[in-house]
Amino acid sequence: MIVKCLKCGSPKVILKTKIDVKFQFADKGGVVLINDVADDIYWSVEYEGVQAVCECKKCGHHFSYDEWRESLEQKEGGSKMNRVKKLLKDYENYSFQSSMYETPEFRTFCTKLKNAMKKDISENYPDLEISAWSKGHFEVSGFITRKGDSAIFYFSISDVRCWNVATSQQMYRSARHLKDYTGGTNRWCELKNLLEMIATERYEFAQGK
Repeated sequence: MIVKCLKCGSPKVILKTKIDVKFQFADKGGVVLINDVADDIYWSVEYEGVQAVCECKKCGHHFSYDEWRESLEQKEGGSKMNRVKKLLKDYENYSFQSSMYETPEFRTFCTKLKNAMKKDISENYPDLEISAWSKGHFEVSGFITRKGDSAIFYFSISDVRCWNVATSQQMYRSARHLKDYTGGTNRWCELKNLLEMIATERYEFAQGK
């Protein structure tokens, strides 16, 4: 995965992190040649929420890492649209109405989210399957099965009234079965990346255990 300048195409791109980062590629908002540590950057920016700006050393153009990712997806052509990501753009900095009861607003969001996830699975992750889906009081949880190796993962989307559902970190983890609510080690990612993470995540339990 080579990051290239969106303006001139040069691979001499520097990553500038905006926050204190404890990763191999940066110390305390460090600056690094992005393609020297592409795997670390991909993981840290894409999945750990590190805020970063890319700067081309050849022409000086600045662009965000997300802009580069979107450009890459468009150029690849074969990759389908991330429908969850598209849906969440409508909920950036969105404030859900609070209530003692389920609101039509939240019910609509859950329906749209489930449909978007199913569409993304159908087009991009055919090895995955939503095995269980639970709509709570402003929270959503469920289980996703990876059919190839029968790995099961539990996911939980926190109270949407308290967090920005479009950008906050959501939890997922390995599960032994579809009733396992304790499971393995908690992992975190943005909701737009949940399916991609589960598709590649190491399963913590031996099958049949």
